Amino acid sequence: MSHPMIDLQKAVYARLSSDATLTAMVGPDAMFDRLVENEQFPYLAMGRATYADWSTSTDDGAELVITTHIWDRSQSRERTVKILNRVSELLADDLSLDDHRIVVQQIEFAEVRRQPDSQDFHGLVRLRAKMEALATAA
Repeated sequence: MSHPMIDLQKAVYARLSSDATLTAMVGPDAMFDRLVENEQFPYLAMGRATYADWSTSTDDGAELVITTHIWDRSQSRERTVKILNRVSELLADDLSLDDHRIVVQQIEFAEVRRQPDSQDFHGLVRLRAKMEALATAA
């Protein structure tokens, strides 16, 4: 069984990278699992992920928060906001995981800001999910 953080990150990556509308906005191969140097804008990067145990005496569970970053270089924030909106829409719909079931899933936070002393805009979408492990066959 995979760790819940890995399971969720794989599901987020799969959802975002397979969406034709989002791909048309950022281009193919514009999704990374880290911040990259010298990449063509716009692009998406998986960011901070946090894990907290949410287990009970009978079930294994976890609460996770994962952040998707949007990086763009533009004269206005309009394109960044449109990308952020699409990411938020995609992550608001139930994700399908391999080894866990999502009990609660919600967009916790979304923001677009200009980076100081730069032409870059930085968007953040923070997803919170409470998950429980799927029962395994004995």
